[in-house]
Amino acid sequence: MNPRVLVIEPTRSETAVVDDETIRDCLPRSWSTPAGFGSTAGIRRHRLDSMETFHRVGCDLIILQYSHQDDSSVGMLQRLPAEVPIVVLVNEDDRRTAEAALTGREIELVVRSDRFQDDLRTTLSRASARAQIRRNNKDLARAGLVQQAQLPASPPVVKNLDIAHRWSPSDEVGGDFLDYVVLNDGTIHFLIGDVTGHGLNASLRMCEVYAYFRAFLRFSPDSETDPIEVMTRTNRLLSESLSEIPLLATAMILTWDPATDSVSWVGAGHQCYLLRESGAVEILESTGPILGCTEHSQYTRLTTNPLQNGDVLLLATDGLAESCRERVRLFGRERMLASLRRHAELSADDALERLFNEARNFHGKKEQEDDMTAILVRRR
Repeated sequence: MNPRVLVIEPTRSETAVVDDETIRDCLPRSWSTPAGFGSTAGIRRHRLDSMETFHRVGCDLIILQYSHQDDSSVGMLQRLPAEVPIVVLVNEDDRRTAEAALTGREIELVVRSDRFQDDLRTTLSRASARAQIRRNNKDLARAGLVQQAQLPASPPVVKNLDIAHRWSPSDEVGGDFLDYVVLNDGTIHFLIGDVTGHGLNASLRMCEVYAYFRAFLRFSPDSETDPIEVMTRTNRLLSESLSEIPLLATAMILTWDPATDSVSWVGAGHQCYLLRESGAVEILESTGPILGCTEHSQYTRLTTNPLQNGDVLLLATDGLAESCRERVRLFGRERMLASLRRHAELSADDALERLFNEARNFHGKKEQEDDMTAILVRRR
C-alpha cells in the first residue's frame, strides 16, 4: 500500500496551507516515485471542524496548520495519535505559543519563513523515515501473527505422554518451526527445525521449508509417511529451488510408536536429547546432512530403547542452548538438562516455561539474539 499523507486544513479559510505539489516536492524520492507515492490520491485533506471522525482516517504522516487564533487547532493537537509522525506548520507570530502547546509531544515544527520550503523538505524527510519505520514494524508484527497462526496452537493430547512446546522468535518473525502429526494408529511424528539466520529473511524461507514438511507429513497415507523419504524429498526440493539463493536449515523428525513405546528419529544436522528417569542422558544425534547442501544427501533412521515413566525428550533449536552472556558464556546443554532435572515433578508445560525463563535470565539484559523453540515430551 502506498504511503498516505493527511493534511488537516484550518477552519479559518484565510490561513494558508501548503499545497499538494509542494508536499510532493518536499517528500523523499522513495515516497514520490510511481512505485511509492505517485499521485494526489496519496494526499487526503480534512478540515479541523470535521475531524471528529479522525480515528477512521488511516495515514502514515500528518501535516497540520497551527494557529493560536483557531481554538480547533489547539484541541486537535491533543487528539492526534502519538504513534503517527506529525508536522505542524506555524507562522512566526505563533511560534512560541505552538512550542508551549506541543510540549511533551513528538512533533516536528516548521516555521513559515524565507527558508520554509527547505525546512519543510528536511522535516518531511525525518518524519517520513519515522513513518516508514512505524509501518515496517506494523507489517512485521502482522507477519509474526500470521506466522504464529501457521504453527500448532497447542500440542496433541495423548495417553501416556505429557507434551508442551514454546516458540519464541528473536524478532517479530523467526526462522524456527515445529509441528505434530498424529497418525490413525496413534503414532506421532514430532517435527522441529531451524532455518539459518533470523528475522524477515529467515521467516520467509522458513515458510517454504515448513510447507514442504507439512505437505509430506500430513497429506501422505499413513503407510507412506516415511520420515526418511520426507526428509529426502524436502532436501531435494530446497536444493533445486534455491540454487541461486542458498538456504540451509536443520530439522528433525522424531517418531513415537505407541505399540512399542520406542522413539525413532531422522535428523538433518539436528540433534535432540533423551533424559532418562535414572539420570542417564542419550544424545539423539543427526543422521544426515543439513538441508539444502546438496540434492543427493542421504538420511538414515535410528531407534531408542522403549521409554519408561519419567523419561523426558527435549527437541530444541540451537537458540536455546546458545543463549549467551556477553558473547562469552553459552547457556549450553548442561544447563538445559540440569533445569529439566530440577523440575522433574512439574508438568511438561511448566518445566519448559522454567527452562526458557532460565535461558532468558542467563543472558540478562541483552536482547535475544536468536530464535528459541523447543518441544518437551515426558513419558508418564
